[in-house]
Amino acid sequence: MPSPPLVVEFVGEVYELQPGQTLEFGRGAELDIDDNRYLHRKLGRFEHQAGFWFLVNIGRSLHISILDNETHSQATVAPGRELALTFESATVRFRAGRSTYELTVRGGSPISRQPDNSDETFDTITMSNIPLTPDQRLLIISLAEPTLRDPAGGLKIPPSRQAAARLGWPVTKFNRKLDNVCDKLTKAGIGGLHGSPGDLATNRRKILVELSIQGGLVTPDDLKLIDELVRQ
Repeated sequence: MPSPPLVVEFVGEVYELQPGQTLEFGRGAELDIDDNRYLHRKLGRFEHQAGFWFLVNIGRSLHISILDNETHSQATVAPGRELALTFESATVRFRAGRSTYELTVRGGSPISRQPDNSDETFDTITMSNIPLTPDQRLLIISLAEPTLRDPAGGLKIPPSRQAAARLGWPVTKFNRKLDNVCDKLTKAGIGGLHGSPGDLATNRRKILVELSIQGGLVTPDDLKLIDELVRQ
């Protein structure tokens, strides 16, 4: 299923992005927000990768918040971090000095997919109701642990070897179970976890963590499972 265009609107200016296009915003950027000297010249960038639209914070010190207009859930993107836009409509908000700015974004890649070539009616698939084995859940928690412990710090993905050591697993076992959980989620209709052979493993782990947190598959309450395992 091809990704929909991403529509970005700011005080009447509308930009429609197709996969392969990017849009940077800031003070004097392609999307010129304001001449506010507290605002970075380039604060953020919308881009498409691995089947999803992302917001990348390319600023030095300002944080960007994203509010899902349907669920009212909110995430913060720290400088140097990025976030997959897994919603239909959202408000992107940031503050520079005494001024607060808002962009409206529509057409992100929702994590709930419905097959295209069928006349049958399907129940909506969400990540939070996909059954996982205990090991599969532990794997995702180990990758999401830094982000779950420090949500304000943005997305942080540990290397596979580090996450495997946290669980006390050989890295070969970790990678095998990572393949299994990505296969399971892909078969359930979750996109972006199997790309071309050139896709980096870090990108797959990053998308897995982002979608798992956004979709409620893992939450901060699950960190106790890691803590209990370490104490054993």
